[in-house]
Amino acid sequence: MSFQIFASGSTESGRPFHVRRSGLDIGDVYEAADALSQINGVPAAGRVWREGVRAGARALAIDQVQQRASRTSAHQRGVEEQGRQIGVHNLATNLVILLARCVPLNLMISVRHASTFGPPTGGNASYYFASSEINAAARLLTGLNPILTQAEMNGFGVLNAIAEIFPSYNRVAGQGADRQYRLLIQIDG
Repeated sequence: MSFQIFASGSTESGRPFHVRRSGLDIGDVYEAADALSQINGVPAAGRVWREGVRAGARALAIDQVQQRASRTSAHQRGVEEQGRQIGVHNLATNLVILLARCVPLNLMISVRHASTFGPPTGGNASYYFASSEINAAARLLTGLNPILTQAEMNGFGVLNAIAEIFPSYNRVAGQGADRQYRLLIQIDG
């Protein structure tokens, strides 16, 4: 599943800061790879054609057992969680680097996932980071994690895309008229 991310923020140059990236992967690469391997590995229809119904039925039964066994293996879940942890690490590191220069920061994050069968899911999070912030990354992730989970977007791709916005903004960041840095991040899936 893919998503797009858009960010805008205050700058000192007067030119607006805008970043838009589309077609990004949420982090469900393993699900896509599993689906492709299932599509490519379904010999049952071909065997029915070549060898008759009996061979095709046997192949279909074997294929169904393999699909159940490989649906979400422990190894796959472990690799997905490892990717998510790398995304969390990148997000935390880049936020700390951003806050070393851009304080006070008003950060707003909006997450929306359009569902084909129901209303969109997601939510909004707003943060104010002051110079006395002890653990900004923990506060950000505590509020952002439930929103990303609800929108089914809590994977490496989304976390890393947010993390990549921070250094881009840090290069051009400036205070607004109220003497605060402002950054808006919108994620649509």
